[in-house]
Amino acid sequence: MEAAQVSIGGESLALRGIVARPRRHSRTYAPKRTCASNACTTVLSVYNPSAFCWQHEEAHPFVLKIERKDKRAG
Repeated sequence: MEAAQVSIGGESLALRGIVARPRRHSRTYAPKRTCASNACTTVLSVYNPSAFCWQHEEAHPFVLKIERKDKRAG
């Protein structure tokens, strides 16, 4: 990794690190949707892809999708 040289107030500094990648925007869904369950008036979040609120959605396995840091990279 090559250091970038930056001058601040006449003093030269070497910056090291990784270049940050821009994050992907979260997917959104129609606003003001309500739960599809009978008699439920819960307003769903724009980030909830389901037609049901958390109380009425069927149970399903939870899979966390994140990038893992490579343990070999030091």
